[in-house]
Amino acid sequence: MPGKWLSTSEMVPNEAARTCRNPSQQFLVALWLLHIVLGRKQPTPLIKSSVRRSTAASKSKKKYLQVFLDSYTAEFPCFVTSRKGDKYGFCTMCACDVSVSHGGKADIKPKSQQRPSFLGSYQIPKTAAASADVRDEVQRDHQKRKEPRGKIDPTPAKKVKLSSESTGRASLTCEERLLYFLTSDVNFSYGLFLKSVIPVFDNVNAQLQSQAPQIHLLQSLLMQFLRDLLARFVNPSAIKACSLPQEVPYQDLKNQKANEDLVLGSRTLSVVEGLRASEKQEFFSTVRKYFTVTCDYIRHKFPLKNETLNKAEVANLKFLNDASFTSLRFFVESFPQILPQGKNESRVEAFDALEVEFAELQVHRISEDILSEERIDVQWSEVGRITSIDGEVKFGRVSKVMLQLLAIPHSNAECERIFSMVKNTRTEFRSSLSNKTLGDLLMVKSHQTGRCFEQVDSDNFLRLAKYATARYLHK
Repeated sequence: MPGKWLSTSEMVPNEAARTCRNPSQQFLVALWLLHIVLGRKQPTPLIKSSVRRSTAASKSKKKYLQVFLDSYTAEFPCFVTSRKGDKYGFCTMCACDVSVSHGGKADIKPKSQQRPSFLGSYQIPKTAAASADVRDEVQRDHQKRKEPRGKIDPTPAKKVKLSSESTGRASLTCEERLLYFLTSDVNFSYGLFLKSVIPVFDNVNAQLQSQAPQIHLLQSLLMQFLRDLLARFVNPSAIKACSLPQEVPYQDLKNQKANEDLVLGSRTLSVVEGLRASEKQEFFSTVRKYFTVTCDYIRHKFPLKNETLNKAEVANLKFLNDASFTSLRFFVESFPQILPQGKNESRVEAFDALEVEFAELQVHRISEDILSEERIDVQWSEVGRITSIDGEVKFGRVSKVMLQLLAIPHSNAECERIFSMVKNTRTEFRSSLSNKTLGDLLMVKSHQTGRCFEQVDSDNFLRLAKYATARYLHK
């Protein structure tokens, strides 16, 4: 090229063109020169092409070792650990997993900015009308955000017709839905109602979980439980007209109380007063349905008509004067082995002696010290120690029968306790513990008083324990 100096980079390909003898190589070099002349760019030597390809391949095979850290959650509260592994973070707003293996926090930051939170500008609605106004305002704001900037086709091929309510709900985020649910006065009134009625269930449940025998009180307890629920929504005249609470026609609306007379709690009524008429009607209808379904379940599932529970009330010392021996006869005939018999005593004689003791006990003045005992089995144990003038035990036979009657479980709470004891004894560190050893440990634990490290054993017991241990280890 006359009048222009060639650079060193341009001289290299010219020299390569003169040294190439293969036509294919000359063609490639010519194309390369044409690219230089037209573009006037710095050429890259051909010898470095393989190096560039190997470098790109090595970069594609590079392993990224970024993991999700707890500090990410502190900075971005909507991101928590993911079930897919430590290379991912879970977004609670979008309900999706985000990979953090490449940039770590840099991968999370753009995702967190895609859906900004508008809770800071919200005013918590105090009434249903205010909640509706805020909801409409937020829906309009979301509609403006969703409008595209370009032109919109006025005649789309197909339109999906949705109601304004469903469209508004679909446009709300998860946090907005949660805000509306928690700040709704209707839901708040339901929560206050449950807070006032749940203690009725808790009291019965706590008494049924007692370790003390409750079989003599079970039927009365269940009857009183049903009666307490009926008193909250049924007229007193309808309850008094029936001898048993399960016979009350509570499903009839004529026998139910008016809305203002339902026992819901003062706080619940104060919130319900601020609701709209339609919301009030829905609330009271739901409350009546709740009481009705609960009473239906109690009537069909609870043993209110069980004969065994009815006869077991004979073991209540406080009402022994009104008890009948027929109830005691029912248990002796159902469980013949509970009747104590002497050596040369027939079954008929033992049964007659039991009836005589029961009649004498009904006219005996039981001391207040015995009746003040908290557990009923302790009371009957004290009755069994009462002696006559000549030193003979007066009520030993009837007390033994009553104690065996009280052994009938009143709930499955005791079984659950045994399962817990087994689980705590045969742990993963003692998984090969035999059933015999497990049974022996449970037997010792049931007779143990106080903590294990506070037990004081005799020297003879310790000597026998060491001998048994040494004998077992040298088998």
